[in-house]
Amino acid sequence: MHTRLERTVNCPRNPCVDDISHGTFITRQQETASAEVSFCRTFISSNQDETGTVEQQGAQAFHKALLHRSSIDKVGKNPELMKSNLELRNRIEPYTAKIDALAVIAVEGVLEEQPTKDEVNNLMKAYGLVYYAQPSDPSDQDKLVHAIGPSSTETRLIRPPTSGVQRISSHREEDLLLPLLTAEYKQKKKTLQQAMNQNRMYCVAGVSFLKALGITGYPVFGLVTSGTIGKVILCWHSEKQKVNLSTVFHLHSDGDPTQQRIYLLERNVRTFDIAVPLQAFQFATFVLRLAKYGKEVKDQLMVGENLKVKFYKLARSASDELQWTKEHQFPPTPAKDVSDSL
Repeated sequence: MHTRLERTVNCPRNPCVDDISHGTFITRQQETASAEVSFCRTFISSNQDETGTVEQQGAQAFHKALLHRSSIDKVGKNPELMKSNLELRNRIEPYTAKIDALAVIAVEGVLEEQPTKDEVNNLMKAYGLVYYAQPSDPSDQDKLVHAIGPSSTETRLIRPPTSGVQRISSHREEDLLLPLLTAEYKQKKKTLQQAMNQNRMYCVAGVSFLKALGITGYPVFGLVTSGTIGKVILCWHSEKQKVNLSTVFHLHSDGDPTQQRIYLLERNVRTFDIAVPLQAFQFATFVLRLAKYGKEVKDQLMVGENLKVKFYKLARSASDELQWTKEHQFPPTPAKDVSDSL
């Protein structure tokens, strides 16, 4: 497992814009919204939690589901206006984003034609997930980090350990990086919801990139934090056409309604407070298990066609299979040359 700090990532296509061209789009959105309302209602009525915490969360989810269904019914009355508004909204959404940190799996492989550094940068920028751009501070990997001491008032500076830890630059630049975890950090004065909104996009971008390479069923984890408080969320692209709503709700489907869906698990997830020693240890345990899981995933994905070779083959041919980014969906309009108007 490798780490990247402050990197630029491509944002994914807006699936609603692709999906709305199908005649059953609005009907399927209404059915999904109604299913969410029905599930929340059933959940609340069958809840046995005496503390009321789960019931409160169920009520919040029920209210959100009602608003969602009401919005779908309202905008669905005018399909053409809905399509126009979606396309307009999509054009003002970001094409790229700056991610605070992410953990990746580096896939090696021998290419028949070794790419130049410029070609690597261009192909990764156009078809990859992570840009091979320098972070805002290239010395991040050697930077001192803060650690909370035994008492709440003691703060000391330590250097990250180097023995037994893979260096950030321990793989070649042309290696293919597959996302494992994305992280968004906010200061204590900011809310977790702000970090959650951004990390949703990062996770969906990660699984969309994996899907473009033919990888489904593998999760991308997300870490959202505010101060010392953090949550771990989960996102994956399912090969199943039908998933039990009692397990998780889907975000969207890709194009044809028979295609697979992307799922995001963000409710009742594990929360850590690293200011508490025990929870800091538990979070460290999660990171270690994540690294072990990353190695297992890499071993599984290395069976069969080499993914790195596959990526460069598809990218060099500008294959439709890799048209997963927002820029592929809506190519940015080139800036008008001032001399044209003179």
